[in-house]
Amino acid sequence: MTSKYLDNYTEEGFTSNKLSLTSEGFMSLTYDIEQLVDKYTGVEESSFGQCAEIREDIMILIHNIVNNKCDIEGYEVLYTGGDSALSQDDLEEQD
Repeated sequence: MTSKYLDNYTEEGFTSNKLSLTSEGFMSLTYDIEQLVDKYTGVEESSFGQCAEIREDIMILIHNIVNNKCDIEGYEVLYTGGDSALSQDDLEEQD
């Protein structure tokens, strides 16, 4: 189940059998977290560079889910093709 956000990590000829966030996935996750903080504080760019721990926790959760390490019975991860976890309404409000 690879996507633009998830793929098997490859380095120096070695390819992991586990899925992880791609560079684009990492950037998108960072952006989404920062946008959530901005949304709830009402202060634009209030969280820039301040969300590393939250991002790390969410990355671990994502990696566990997509690599079937979570105890979620009947859970299936589907790639929806979206660019952001924020709703379309949230994205339109930013314009």
